[in-house]
Amino acid sequence: MTITKGPGGFSIVQDFWSRGTSGNVVGQSYAWWDPHAKSYKSVWCDNMQGCTEFTTVVEKNTWTVELDSEADGENVHTVIHAAMSADHNTIHEEVTNSYNHGTAETATVSDYKRVVTGANEN
Repeated sequence: MTITKGPGGFSIVQDFWSRGTSGNVVGQSYAWWDPHAKSYKSVWCDNMQGCTEFTTVVEKNTWTVELDSEADGENVHTVIHAAMSADHNTIHEEVTNSYNHGTAETATVSDYKRVVTGANEN
């Protein structure tokens, strides 16, 4: 996953790819503060489920996303819990999916670390 600032630095762009038991997933999301709704709005698009809009609830260094979509004719309820470390250098993320209103099962657990590009090597 790569996260960068969006246009003007007032949004976040996330580029994502994964190769795993769910297949090859390639996706991109945009998140921004909506002052009228007083919440973070987002849109996520990937090669498996298309695009979905959702709201992100942020509390200090943690955030939660809940979204509903469809995959292969099944209704999918996804919950994403993530937390950023106090030094802002790592993110721990857990994703669960519930298919057709069934029991939620862990889909992925990921740990992301900040990579600084262009650092002076001298």
